[in-house]
Amino acid sequence: MRILVDTNVLIRLFQWSNPSSPIAASAVHELKKQNFEVVMVPQDLYELWVVATRPVTLNGFGMSVSDASLLQEKCIHQFRLLRDERGIFDHWTQIVSSTPVIGKSAHDARLVAAMTRRHGCPSQRVGKLQLNELVCSDTSGFG
Repeated sequence: MRILVDTNVLIRLFQWSNPSSPIAASAVHELKKQNFEVVMVPQDLYELWVVATRPVTLNGFGMSVSDASLLQEKCIHQFRLLRDERGIFDHWTQIVSSTPVIGKSAHDARLVAAMTRRHGCPSQRVGKLQLNELVCSDTSGFG
């Protein structure tokens, strides 16, 4: 049987200074011991990226983009990733890793990935990733 890991559990697993970290690790270990398949979905990683790259002063980890990428790889290695829309996760990963995108802007990057990968907004229309101001000006494929 599959169990979906919540983003809060992922955060606690990798926030070793948090008193809840051992509890999260123990819970995951116990589920695996009982033959549950602990899985995650891309939304878990989108949310984790936001927390990982958010400044410490704003209750984040304050990680660089490269460190957040490594954290994401650790999660993918530890838990099976169930994919959502074909190609959007990979495109989102490319966007946040190469731009770089930090903090809450990663939520907007998910929208950009969906629009450019799935809904026909040409990537050249995206321009610089000022993510909170993105608009696809080519609306011919919509409505």
